[in-house]
Amino acid sequence: MAAAAGGMPLLSGPPPEYNISEGACRKCNKEFNILFTRSRKCNHCGYSYCQSCSDFQALMPRAGPEAGHDVVPVCAFCIENLTITAAGKRKLRQIPLAKLKNYANAYNIDVSRVLERDDLVDALVAARGHAPQGANGCLPAANEAYYRRYSVPSRPNSRPRGLFTRAMDAMGNDRPSTHPPPRQQQQQQQMPQRPPYQPRTRTTSGPSSFPRPDLDAHQQRQAPAPQAQPRAWPHESHPRYPPPPGHSPHASPAPASPHGNMPGGGGAQSRPRATSADASPRTRTPAPVPMPTLDELLQMREAQVAALSVHTLKEVLFHNHVNARLVVEKGELVEKVQTLIAEERRERERRAAEEAAESAAMEDARREMEQARRAREEELRRRKEEDRSRREREDAGHGSQEELAAGAEDAYMSAPRKMGDSDYPMQDHPSSSSLATPSTPSTPASGPPPSSRVSPQSLASRLERTGLCVICQDEEANIAIVDCGHLAMCRTCADLVMNSTRECPLCRTRIVTEARLLRIFKT
Repeated sequence: MAAAAGGMPLLSGPPPEYNISEGACRKCNKEFNILFTRSRKCNHCGYSYCQSCSDFQALMPRAGPEAGHDVVPVCAFCIENLTITAAGKRKLRQIPLAKLKNYANAYNIDVSRVLERDDLVDALVAARGHAPQGANGCLPAANEAYYRRYSVPSRPNSRPRGLFTRAMDAMGNDRPSTHPPPRQQQQQQQMPQRPPYQPRTRTTSGPSSFPRPDLDAHQQRQAPAPQAQPRAWPHESHPRYPPPPGHSPHASPAPASPHGNMPGGGGAQSRPRATSADASPRTRTPAPVPMPTLDELLQMREAQVAALSVHTLKEVLFHNHVNARLVVEKGELVEKVQTLIAEERRERERRAAEEAAESAAMEDARREMEQARRAREEELRRRKEEDRSRREREDAGHGSQEELAAGAEDAYMSAPRKMGDSDYPMQDHPSSSSLATPSTPSTPASGPPPSSRVSPQSLASRLERTGLCVICQDEEANIAIVDCGHLAMCRTCADLVMNSTRECPLCRTRIVTEARLLRIFKT
């Protein structure tokens, strides 16, 4: 109801009448006149403003039996507060926290026990429901009266600015001023006068032997040498310094050293150290806390993560490509970091499971290859045994060579008729027929199938649709580029790209900064 009629705020009623006459705008201090600057009354606070400072509108309920609202002008001070009054909870959560607190102080709304943003929003919304005219989106009359009396800013200067005022100031430069002196002149009159500067007397240990060309040599010889005054030591000129610990008040002074004027043997070590007037210890600036890595975050508990500073939390999110620039509450930053930790933990568990499955598959493949190798070796050994036994039978004299050749020819001519194939090629050696087995017929060698050439762009697009990183093709793609919208890289490859080419691997779009990379959390 408060945001009706195009979003204009709603007023609770007409403001009170003041028995004061204002000659200038309350905001810009512009002088009122009939020709150029006319005054206009604000319908919320009741003070007078110029046309520029009161060029804002609100809805005023009509008086009498006629229902409805009229559009009336309000000032620039009140329109900001009225906009907050007419906003709902969702809009109030988007307003800065400092602005909401200033609004509560301006209308004297008790928010002393509020700690979180949601509690503050609930307190501001609850303050509207206490109005006597019902929950119409307006504050009670007591809060509005407090705002009109104490929170509306006054004019910045008692002297208004205008055309006639500037003309009188220009003509009255040579006349005595009747208005009181400015604040700066009053402060200068109240400040005590400093004593005049007195140069410090220069002390020398002896007469200067430097020749002066402006004096005659005879006058230089007759000029009396200045008397050398005894030098005051630090322990004599500054008696306010306390003695060192363990010093006896009746101890005799140290004898003068023959090697110098300083007591105790003058030298670099015997010179008194210059001490400042302020003997308080210096406060060292604490060293910056280093940003924890993902391994350290995985080992932290939730309380330790919540104890990190806002700057450290934002650095962690920015380093891991998580957008948190618009987040102002620490609770939301902690939630984002907790989500990042949970996602990283799931990602590492998935990688560990994939590595375990891959290692198990490799172990199975290794076992199968070992078994196949052993089977081949056994087959080869068996064939060698058969060949050796056949040669031994041949060498033992089982039949003549002619009988063996005739028997081999008969076996060769009878084999095609039994198998139904008469186009077998001739074999050069008869022993080769013993190596061929009928269970494994020979097949003609076929060449490799023609490989289709795939462009890198189509391969990268296919990998992007499958969800894998187009660079390493091993990890899941979870880094998106804001400029082109491609979700094509993992976190490790994104860091490598930002350190080298700074271009999208698919479309070669320039990546200006790391803030243009966003980490996508997949469910």
